Amino acid sequence: MNGQIAVLGAGAWGTVLSKMLAENGYAVRLWSYDKEVAQQINQEHYNHSFLPGVSLPAEIIAETDPQAAVKDADAILNVVIAKGLRDLLAQLPNTVAQKPWLTATKGLEPESGARISQILLSTGKAQKEHLAVLSGPNLASEIALGSPASSVVGAESKETALYFQNLLMRPYFRVYINPDPIGVELGGALKNIIAIAAGICDGLQIGDNAKAALIARGLAEMTRLGVRLGAESETFFGLSGMGDLVATCASHHSRNRWCGEELGKGRTLEEIINSTRAVVEGVRTTQAVMEIARKLYLELPITSAVYGILFENQDPKQQVEQLMNRMARAENASLAEKKWNQF
Repeated sequence: MNGQIAVLGAGAWGTVLSKMLAENGYAVRLWSYDKEVAQQINQEHYNHSFLPGVSLPAEIIAETDPQAAVKDADAILNVVIAKGLRDLLAQLPNTVAQKPWLTATKGLEPESGARISQILLSTGKAQKEHLAVLSGPNLASEIALGSPASSVVGAESKETALYFQNLLMRPYFRVYINPDPIGVELGGALKNIIAIAAGICDGLQIGDNAKAALIARGLAEMTRLGVRLGAESETFFGLSGMGDLVATCASHHSRNRWCGEELGKGRTLEEIINSTRAVVEGVRTTQAVMEIARKLYLELPITSAVYGILFENQDPKQQVEQLMNRMARAENASLAEKKWNQF
């Protein structure tokens, strides 16, 4: 074996990452909060609850005790959502801060607006020079079957980025590295809001032109917010921005797009959430981003429309009409000023 890796979170993506690590020759300790899931993995080598039909390597051992999962780990991968992360981290020994960490969760903490990496750092369980983030167009159900996919590791330390690139690279999973972890992480989180909006377009059946325009303007909105929060604009035109946005807005495997489609068909958010075990992370992220936007006095029209539909009982069709009837403006204000006002 090449070593031992701890993976925190036995949902679909955590299970797929564990599968790839095991295929690369690592012993994997996969932590699950659900005893039934852990039993399925250990006894049957399947995760029927979150990744049905996919056989798992015997090198994956599920743990329900988080301390047991990280005890002998050479590195730790976090795939736990923001909501339960602080409680989980409180159960881990402080010695985990000396280990390399990779977070692969796409979302923000609703109460604080913090990125997952910021939670890890603020709790003292990770150190910036050993911390990386993973994001990209990575639909777990496709990668589980060996379908080709690419992702990007963002880290301030090139050594840490290269470590996790080597850890996860597979013949069907190509991993790039990026020195802008803020942009990589924000791209993966913010695209979920736009995916909900794209799903609303599908539910309302208003056509591909509208959906394409929404995706393009959504990318501009993501970039505008990301730059204000310290990211590089170029990152949003890569795998963790445009790549993930296109996949999530187009795929019928996307939970966030599906949620939007159901909203467009007239179902309530409560009905939708209660009908699935999967987490629709874009819902919580919308809350967090709206609070950030208010503090920054930043206009985010698509996010605002999604927020109104999710939390203020606004009619989806009316919100689309309001977006279409906003004041006419240049597509790129800075470019227009540069080109048209230069004389």
